[in-house]
Amino acid sequence: MCCRVPAEDEMIPAVITKGKNVKEFDAEYFMVSLANGHPGHDKGYNILKVYESPKDGSELRGYLRKYKGMATKDSFANFQLLLYLAKVLDINTALGIAEDVAAERNINEFTYELVEGTANAGKR
Repeated sequence: MCCRVPAEDEMIPAVITKGKNVKEFDAEYFMVSLANGHPGHDKGYNILKVYESPKDGSELRGYLRKYKGMATKDSFANFQLLLYLAKVLDINTALGIAEDVAAERNINEFTYELVEGTANAGKR
């Protein structure tokens, strides 16, 4: 995203990142956490369980390593992860994973290996 240039006699608030005024910035700057209205107890109301967002193969490798002990129906219950997988694999694979997550089924081993292979593809 970027700031528009103000017209004459117009003021636009500055966007400050890491203590400096910037003209271009990441759209994540405007993401708002909605945890404030979430109940203190976890009764399983929320389908999405993890909120990290891998942006490349190395971050995906780290993500898979970090959540290896978690059931895949929970570790893949991540909207940003599903969007990333739709981009690097294909939309149908991401939709299949999303359907498994919604049905609270672990993803199949072949699909997990496909995701893992994608994460390791740039490692060599």
